[in-house]
Amino acid sequence: MVKIHFTNAQAKDYGYGIEVNGKRLNNIISQALGTRVGDNYGYSSNLPNFESNCCNITVIIDPQPSTVSIETAGGDYSSVEEMEEELNGKYQPKVETPAGEE
Repeated sequence: MVKIHFTNAQAKDYGYGIEVNGKRLNNIISQALGTRVGDNYGYSSNLPNFESNCCNITVIIDPQPSTVSIETAGGDYSSVEEMEEELNGKYQPKVETPAGEE
């Protein structure tokens, strides 16, 4: 059995087949099956063929949102902006007013 699993992969498809982390998925699968090694593939490569009359194949494409997690001693934040907003509120510079000018 061959199982291919990518976590946090970069995927692109412009209509010519999906690329995962800059490599075409069909090439990745062929290499995992041993039917392709680099640029060697096909009948004259002397590599084994793969054939099955009863085979389970599953392809799942599950886009994930990009996330940010910042943990500090002062709290946990889900964005840089959220952290900056809270820190700016806590640490506003003190503006001293000269006596008698209130």
